[in-house]
Amino acid sequence: MLPDIVDRQPAKWEPFPLRHSFIPSYVTFDLGVVASHILRLPHKTVRVHYQHPINFWSQHFGLNLRPFRRGPRGRVFDGTFSTDGYVVSILKRTPERLKDAGGKRNQGEKRQTRDERLFPFFNTVDRHGL
Repeated sequence: MLPDIVDRQPAKWEPFPLRHSFIPSYVTFDLGVVASHILRLPHKTVRVHYQHPINFWSQHFGLNLRPFRRGPRGRVFDGTFSTDGYVVSILKRTPERLKDAGGKRNQGEKRQTRDERLFPFFNTVDRHGL
């Protein structure tokens, strides 16, 4: 059994791995990952592509195809897509909004206020409420 393991070829890095479990594991690709890991472009070339990302994507994808066209509420392809090995999701965003993560929630009640109302400390509850 040991010679079988020793004689094996080293595993190759696959940019689009096939999923082997039912746990969803998505891999996100952006310009940097595609240019450096998949296309193996030099670092200086990647920097040039960051100046004009739409030119880069139009060289490698048909941006006039339906998945890349302007979506609902004016959303456009922002240069990011993700895959789980079977399906590719094209990520879009509204052009006037900046890319950001974890924006503030404006609607509803704040968590701390809600928790204080629903789960009061025992010393703040009157005798009749107990």
